[in-house]
Amino acid sequence: SFICVLEKYETYLAGVIGDGRGLSSQDQMLLANFRSHLGLTEEDHMAALRNMNMSLAEFTTMCESGEEKTDDM
Repeated sequence: SFICVLEKYETYLAGVIGDGRGLSSQDQMLLANFRSHLGLTEEDHMAALRNMNMSLAEFTTMCESGEEKTDDM
């Protein structure tokens, strides 16, 4: 069902943003790929953020702050 798919996405999203270091461009690409794999839209992404009590602005800031971190671990 759709709810299960959205929950799966939220779990993945929570994992990606969980370390609080922001999202690298690679993180963002993987997230976008996962979203399209699940057949979710941008609106679904917004709904997932709302369910996680996060605004799009906060998410965008995480993406921007993640751009500065290097991808080499």
